[in-house]
Amino acid sequence: MTTLFTKIIQGELPSFKIYENEQHFAFLSTQPLTEGHTLVVPKKEIDTWTDLNDEEVSKLFIVSKKIALHLQGVFQVKRVAIIVAGFMVPHTHVHLIPCNSESELDFSLAKKADFGELEKIQKQIVENKTLQLIMN
Repeated sequence: MTTLFTKIIQGELPSFKIYENEQHFAFLSTQPLTEGHTLVVPKKEIDTWTDLNDEEVSKLFIVSKKIALHLQGVFQVKRVAIIVAGFMVPHTHVHLIPCNSESELDFSLAKKADFGELEKIQKQIVENKTLQLIMN
């Protein structure tokens, strides 16, 4: 069965894309914990990250690190937390959460985002030239 994330990757559902390469797709969470909360997913539909082979895990985390460095610069935060929980969608995904404290990492506080606001955040992220430099 096709996952929600595969439908997003294939363009069947709307998203606020931040980055894409042959193997990965990154987009803003529609239920963000903080401004810039991004999900990074492999295009390959695999339920849990521990089912990825070593090369796939390495590439996923390398891409996630590069995007996190960019987010940290754009949002001027102390950290970009990385959480791999994977309970909501049966498709491996990494949460990148720009934050200044652990208190910002409470998923019970997530609320549906305004799509107009997500569009502004997406523009802020992708128009910042450091993303292109970091991802190369």
